[in-house]
Amino acid sequence: MTYRELNSYRRLKSEIEELESELSQISYLRAQNYSGMPSARSDVSTVESIAEKCDKINSRIESRKCMAAEALDRIDEYISLIPDSGVRAVFHARFISGLSYGQIGDKMNMDRRTVSRTIHKYIEKSA
Repeated sequence: MTYRELNSYRRLKSEIEELESELSQISYLRAQNYSGMPSARSDVSTVESIAEKCDKINSRIESRKCMAAEALDRIDEYISLIPDSGVRAVFHARFISGLSYGQIGDKMNMDRRTVSRTIHKYIEKSA
């Protein structure tokens, strides 16, 4: 598995968070534009347009969640096959928990460069 493939779960999680933030902002606008009072047709069009955007974003979020679940399964399977428990812990912390090299180093009492080298050496070796 490549570094890019291992990183796919983290990227998808980040994308989901961004989409959820965008949805939250649009939902706020939707609430501001809809008071329940009769209004001009243009206001109704605006509310419908916002509703369509919300639906599209919700659809994207669900799609990304499915992709993230599949990526997580693949990555977890790959990590579970790493024979060395220390390397396995580093991979889990980085690619499942999403910790930075520095955070992993602090947690495992190693330098962040050692964490990086551990990951890259194992990926090269297993390729």
